[in-house]
Amino acid sequence: MDGYLRTVHRLVQLHLRELRPAEAAQCLLLHIHELSFDDTIQEPFLDFPRQTSAERKVSLLRLAMEHFSSAHMYEEAYQLGKQLAKFLEKRFLYNELMDVLVRTR
Repeated sequence: MDGYLRTVHRLVQLHLRELRPAEAAQCLLLHIHELSFDDTIQEPFLDFPRQTSAERKVSLLRLAMEHFSSAHMYEEAYQLGKQLAKFLEKRFLYNELMDVLVRTR
């Protein structure tokens, strides 16, 4: 799995260098789908510190949303925002939820 995710993130960097943020976001979705919103510990990986699966998924969702938005693919960013908002609401993280809601409207 580690090699697969390293390749995914190399593709993300490649697409960003070539100014293709939508494709970079699509690649991030491959990593996002491997994670769940639980408290399983994820070891440090590339620029990500040791964190829970939920924390890493939130970070990746935010990053993918930014890339989709910069590519003017607002519907895709909005869908990810809805997924993120649902999780934040369940965890009562209302400050973070407000940030997501402001960005997705």
